[in-house]
Amino acid sequence: MNDYKSLKVLDKFKAIFEKFGVNYNVMRKIVQIQLTLDDRQTPTAFISNDKKNREENRNFSKVLLLYLVIGGLCSMVIFTKLPIFLKMSLILGIIIFMVTTTFISDFSSVLLDIKYKNILVPKPIDIKTINVAKIVHIFIYMFLITMAFAGPSIIACAAKHGILFAFIFFLEIILIDLMCILFTSLLYMAILYFFDGEKLKDVINYFQIFLSILLTFGYQFLGRLFDALDINLSFTLKWQHGFLPSTWFASLLSLINERNFETLNIVFSIFAIVIPLLSIFIYFKFIITYFENNLQKLMNNYSKKSNKTERTLNRSRKIASLFCSNNIESSTFIFTKNMCSNERNFKLRLYPGLAFYLAFPFIILLPFIREATSFSQVSNEIASGNLYLVLYFLVIFLPLDLVLITQSSKHKAAWLYRFLPIKTPAPLLKGAFKSFSFYYIYSTFIFDSVIFLMLGKFNIHLLFNIIIMFLNLSLINIITFKNLKKSLPFSLKFTTNGPKNILLCILIMCLGGLLAFIHFATKFLKHGILLYGVVLLFLNIYLWRKKLNVSWKELS
Repeated sequence: MNDYKSLKVLDKFKAIFEKFGVNYNVMRKIVQIQLTLDDRQTPTAFISNDKKNREENRNFSKVLLLYLVIGGLCSMVIFTKLPIFLKMSLILGIIIFMVTTTFISDFSSVLLDIKYKNILVPKPIDIKTINVAKIVHIFIYMFLITMAFAGPSIIACAAKHGILFAFIFFLEIILIDLMCILFTSLLYMAILYFFDGEKLKDVINYFQIFLSILLTFGYQFLGRLFDALDINLSFTLKWQHGFLPSTWFASLLSLINERNFETLNIVFSIFAIVIPLLSIFIYFKFIITYFENNLQKLMNNYSKKSNKTERTLNRSRKIASLFCSNNIESSTFIFTKNMCSNERNFKLRLYPGLAFYLAFPFIILLPFIREATSFSQVSNEIASGNLYLVLYFLVIFLPLDLVLITQSSKHKAAWLYRFLPIKTPAPLLKGAFKSFSFYYIYSTFIFDSVIFLMLGKFNIHLLFNIIIMFLNLSLINIITFKNLKKSLPFSLKFTTNGPKNILLCILIMCLGGLLAFIHFATKFLKHGILLYGVVLLFLNIYLWRKKLNVSWKELS
């Protein structure tokens, strides 16, 4: 069994773990086994000889590389002339958002896992040691991801503000990782205290979705909050800033580098040290045992009545009959809808993104709405201007979620597909594609479009342009589906960090941008928009009829 470098670093903190009553040697062995058997995400440093695992290693490396690139772009803020408090608040806010959402979406299942607990508890291993092993296991991966993102900023801080400043920033990142994990764990424990069995699983799932959405929108308004509080090159620190944890850590850096000894800055700096350490102390000293004991409630799987009433099922059948050409397609259409609406892990990955897509066009419009003198001005600009073009954000990004219809936590049951009396997998893929497109992609776009039409007082010109955008959405949707790696619906396990085919994502974004430009340009040609709409309509008809067929050989 490999003795990982992360464990050797962990050995240096052995005394701290033992002080909290953790059996360090046993905890270390559990983490070592977890890292060896871990099939969630494995860094390239832990490469195995198995082809499948090597592919996962490469995927995780690509994700780290992507975070590194994004982190490199964010690090440019360090070299601006903005005050240290402001620029570090922005960077730390992004880090906190990334850490928490990554933990919720990818590692909550590790924290709430009770499978191996049933094996370990009968042994002479205390519950505290088991829980600490989980936390350490999660922290190792979270630290790798966070450092990939924050690494360029640490280097930039060292170059701009000195080694001490960069070192303090590095320590803050460690505290942020621990604080995000432990605070989320405390919230989970509160939920565990009040609910049992399947109801508990549903509540946790909805809580995860809600928290992901809240974090997504919360830090979208980070810059606007500072703006609202008159933060500028000569800003004055106010107590309201303390509601954002990123300001605590930024205050400490401002205190060290700028010698900012204002009362509030000192208080926030104390928060940056005391609150994370206090949360660690409280969790490991008092909460940890109750958390693991309450996890046993997840074993209480009470019988759960069907989520599908006969009325709902009949409605699904009627919708399927409108879009599907045979019984196999219709059955897959209904099956896909049921899977998407009932599987918790699927909803956790899909719903926060959809909520963001729904709101983002209006977030873009906020500056214009704030500057407008009246609602009529906003309405007229949407009806006769170009503001509706922000809906192209949905046109470009919604189809990228199609990758999810091949993924499921119950992917091992996909062997049943091979026993179906069908000659080609095309009906299965068509049914799944049509169902996901109807319920999630097209419905999301239509929802925002209706709001835009209401704001634009149902202007005919606006309606026609939205129809053009819908045709573009349908076109990109088919092209995305055709170029995705082909797999049967829900036959693959969830990948932990977005779509695998980054190149396809870039190409789809470029295609969406091109279609948006053509749409805008045709406005200057006589009957240009009408001709563009006709071309798009025929392209859609052709692709829907000819390009959705798939053979068994094309499946991965």
